Amino acid sequence: MKESERKDLQTDFYSFYLYINEDLRGADGFKTGKWEEELCDFFQYELYFRFLKGERPIATSEEPVQHGKSTKLRIFTSWLIGLHGGLKFNFYTSSDDLREKTQSEVLGILKSDRYQAVFGNVIKRFTSESVWFKGGGQIDYRLMGEGNTGYPSNISIIDDPYRNAEDALSPTIRAKVENRFRGDIMSRRQNDTMVLVLHSRWHTDDLIGMLKADSFYRDKVISSRHPAIDSNGNALFPEFRDIHFLREQEKALGNTNFQALYQQNPIIQGGNLIKTEHFRRYLSAPDKFDILFIVADTAFSEKKSADNSAFVLFGIKGKERYLLEAYCKKVNFPALRNDLTAFYHDCVSKYGVCNTIGSVYIENKGSGISLIQQLREEGLPIKELQPTFYNKILSKEQVADKYTRFLEISADLESGYVYIPESASWIPEFIKQTEAFTGGKQDEHDDLVDCLIYGLKVARRNLSPDWDRARRIFLR
Repeated sequence: MKESERKDLQTDFYSFYLYINEDLRGADGFKTGKWEEELCDFFQYELYFRFLKGERPIATSEEPVQHGKSTKLRIFTSWLIGLHGGLKFNFYTSSDDLREKTQSEVLGILKSDRYQAVFGNVIKRFTSESVWFKGGGQIDYRLMGEGNTGYPSNISIIDDPYRNAEDALSPTIRAKVENRFRGDIMSRRQNDTMVLVLHSRWHTDDLIGMLKADSFYRDKVISSRHPAIDSNGNALFPEFRDIHFLREQEKALGNTNFQALYQQNPIIQGGNLIKTEHFRRYLSAPDKFDILFIVADTAFSEKKSADNSAFVLFGIKGKERYLLEAYCKKVNFPALRNDLTAFYHDCVSKYGVCNTIGSVYIENKGSGISLIQQLREEGLPIKELQPTFYNKILSKEQVADKYTRFLEISADLESGYVYIPESASWIPEFIKQTEAFTGGKQDEHDDLVDCLIYGLKVARRNLSPDWDRARRIFLR
């Protein structure tokens, strides 16, 4: 091997990954794509470079199952060993089988001719649980559920701290994993240190969920997150898992499992108030509706903590309520105005041959106040939307009580009146939000749920002959 090639492989992890992985998989079975390069670059240029600068980084990596993420992690570990053979590595997994497989694959890489052509022979001696390096360092393979007393760590890597869904959904096991992370792994860090956590998402309060929510970690953690199907309906790694395979997996696993394992969107099993089975599916919408209207839940801020803006086109036909088109995105005010205008005209173009979109409903608060004024000047049929409960305008304090507002339309959902598309790019986000909705103040990013509730309330007010009688009975 030429010295220039060796230097390239030592300094660029993605090139090293391709070089080693082709040897592992064979030329015929090896596939790579844009996502693989992005993830390798995240490991090197986001995580490793911070480590070199002494920032003691903590990183999480949320990647879909069956996409080779563990292989990338093992090759990354081997690359780091070649560069830092004098440091102490700890590699944590959830089971003996996974620990043995990880140890075997990393050791196989270190002993391979290809690896040694780049870094030489780094191995001094090894056992079934540890490898000692000629540079003075070592790597130990540990179970996440076991203690780490007395073992310092420069580089801690955690791959799948939960054996299965049962573990991840158990509050006892989740608490045990969190305690191990805080008390064992974090307590053993050194001055020159980094931590990388990679696992399939099963629960909102799993280890990655804890790191994102904890007041100490959330501002320190850097994250890589890639759903298997993006917001435009494209496969993340089509060279390996194409969209047809992924859609088949979605049906085979069910939405809850698919959202967690492939989309990195852990949701509460079956939903809290709004259950997935409440919605009926349609392959093609009716040509003619009694009424069409748009509901917009607006916000404008590009901050990570800010709410999204959401728009939904509703079509009403008798008792049936169809969600036809939807939009959910975090944008600034000019983009919000332009996107809602474009959304309206797109809906008119698509559905306006046999129908008229009667109104665009916008809540008269916050960004909605300016939006209402400007869009009226542009000629859109804007109507102000007031938070109500059975047509009674709510006070400022009552507006935040989404549970109360939900009660008004819950019967429509439970009666099977609400239809959503069998397939659309926005459906995964919609299902995630509806199943996680509790009606409480802790709900985050429930913008499409707000549109759903407002849309069903608008439908009741405009079309239900029994609405006034129901209101009087409920408010007695």
